[in-house]
Amino acid sequence: MGLETGTYISDLLPQNPPATDPRSQGADHLRLIKTVLKNTFPSLKGAVTLDQDTLNALPTSKQDTLGFTPVQQGGGFDQGAGKIYLGRDTTYPGLRYSYLAPDGETVTGGGYLISSYGPESGGAAGYGQIGDISTDPNGRMAWRLPALGAAYITGALYSDVTAETIRATNAEAQLLPLQNTGPANIDYGGPSLPYSLRLQTDGNLVVYYGNSPIFSVNNEIINLSVSTLVGEATLSYNPVPLSQANSLVSAEAVARADADATLVSGTIGVTAANSDTNGVSLYRNGGSGRPTFVYSSGTGTLAGDIAWAGDLPFSDSSLKMQAFSVTVVDGASVAFPTAFSERPYLFLTPQHNPESDPNKASNIANYYQDTLTASGFVMDLRALWTGGGATNGETNAIEVMVLAIGTMG
Repeated sequence: MGLETGTYISDLLPQNPPATDPRSQGADHLRLIKTVLKNTFPSLKGAVTLDQDTLNALPTSKQDTLGFTPVQQGGGFDQGAGKIYLGRDTTYPGLRYSYLAPDGETVTGGGYLISSYGPESGGAAGYGQIGDISTDPNGRMAWRLPALGAAYITGALYSDVTAETIRATNAEAQLLPLQNTGPANIDYGGPSLPYSLRLQTDGNLVVYYGNSPIFSVNNEIINLSVSTLVGEATLSYNPVPLSQANSLVSAEAVARADADATLVSGTIGVTAANSDTNGVSLYRNGGSGRPTFVYSSGTGTLAGDIAWAGDLPFSDSSLKMQAFSVTVVDGASVAFPTAFSERPYLFLTPQHNPESDPNKASNIANYYQDTLTASGFVMDLRALWTGGGATNGETNAIEVMVLAIGTMG
């Protein structure tokens, strides 16, 4: 029986059907032929008029038909996938681009592609390509190199240049009017203030008011002469060499720093209306051994020793202390020798005997908080084992030192 199975024309067997097949199987062969034809040519809806020569001459891909290599539109890094239009501008000699808006229908106005001269790294004449050019939020031109993520470089507007020129002109107008009247003299101040800076041949630098010297530098000595000629009082002084003056200033600075270091407080926080006074110094009194505080009295300074804590008397006679030792086991009740009038402060120190158990690191003595009363408490003894083991109840009798402080009577 020669009926094959198949999906496409290539699946048909030329030797089927054999002459021995029954006539009734002919319908099956016809149905198979129809099936493979429809599967092989699923898109054909009408007659195909191309002959075999034309079909054999068809290219194997769309690129062969185009005759050039196409470029994908969009889909790259930080790019949309919309359609792009590129062509020569109808008015200006340059390339203009547009693109399809996200609605899939509107074509945007786009812009111009930049034409630049030279390779990306700079040509022989120093020219290079510009990757992008636009304006910043202030309307200034900004451009950057072709590299992805390159920083923008902002150019100056004409108004920026003119504004700087105006600023420089205004600044120069504020300068003292200088007039070079000779190779060693500079006059300034104008007719009403006839100042003159003179670089004398003897090496001195002298400032004159009219014909009177008012300031000079000579061999590290500074001379200052201010007279009534310029409306000021006469100043008398003994000039000193510049090196000596620097030394004196340095010494004064050191003395000021040393004085500041001795101050206890400044004036911040001092309120005269509250009769506050400023602290001056704090030192140890060699006679009493106590700290001494020196403060301002308004007309001078006063000093007084500051008491140590041990100098203060224990004034609360109602506080009493009881110290005693007990040998107890965990959970034992302990009574104070004399009852307090209220719950006292309690301090416990256990004694440890390592011979009782070599694996025991130490003991911990405490008390159950809710059992402490004015007359006694319940002991909470724990054993701490070597190696970081957990504590648990102490099963042996342990001597514990007890210190209780509280009020009586």
